[in-house]
Amino acid sequence: MELTDSVSTLPFVGPNYENKLEKLGIITISDLLHHVPNRYLDFSKITKIKDVKIGETVTVLGKITSIKNQATKTGRLMQIGQIEDETGKITVAWFSQPFLTKILFPDTKIAISGEPSWFNRTLAFFSPQYEKIDESHETVHTGKIVGVYPLTSGLSNKWMKARIKYSLDRVILKDFLDAKTKEKYGLFEFTDSIRKIHFPKSLDEAQKAKERLSFNEFFDLLVKSRERKKKLLKKKGIALTVNQSTIDHFISSLPFKLTNSQEKIITRRCRKWKNSCCLSLRANCY
Repeated sequence: MELTDSVSTLPFVGPNYENKLEKLGIITISDLLHHVPNRYLDFSKITKIKDVKIGETVTVLGKITSIKNQATKTGRLMQIGQIEDETGKITVAWFSQPFLTKILFPDTKIAISGEPSWFNRTLAFFSPQYEKIDESHETVHTGKIVGVYPLTSGLSNKWMKARIKYSLDRVILKDFLDAKTKEKYGLFEFTDSIRKIHFPKSLDEAQKAKERLSFNEFFDLLVKSRERKKKLLKKKGIALTVNQSTIDHFISSLPFKLTNSQEKIITRRCRKWKNSCCLSLRANCY
């Protein structure tokens, strides 16, 4: 996979999703990897169910014991279930996601992240982040610092993060900065920065990754500015030879006589430009 490849080469990115990504300015794999979170949620605190408290954002690991679709009094469809670990059970609920009952079967190992609240006098998680636990793979959406991305209609944070993770695992990134410069300014490796801004282990790590990418952006602007300057310096002006007799004829045809000051200015300007001044500028000489 190359950074210049189109995002359409990624799994689950058909024409519809490709158009949605384009609205965010994401055309290539490079654009996708540089689409960074604008804030983070700290789901790194893993807690047993018996220790869950109101006001704390935590992650709970357990298994589904039950889940069903249930209509609310307002007519909304709610997916309500229970999760248990070795210390107890807790209620979980989502809204308008009936497909969950088809993928979160009883005994499914799951991680949920969020802030609990009261429900029928018991603690419950409403619309938490969730992720099936696969012991052979590390969690992506729960149990850690999770980035929240700028999105458009039809795209979810979970979907975006999964596409970024897929790309990071397959693309080769190269750093253009030498070790001395990185050491001087205390900058992360470019590869580390891209990975850590999407999947940081701490908020401080995310900030340092952001600083390195900001440095790259400034450096890129500086290089482009210098390139433009070089191109401008290489451009040559068009030297026009002044025909003195034409100038004399023009001056003599004027219905007035030039003042001494005007004569001095014309002489001085033409001498300075070595008789290469343009006739169109001649009018500015007096």
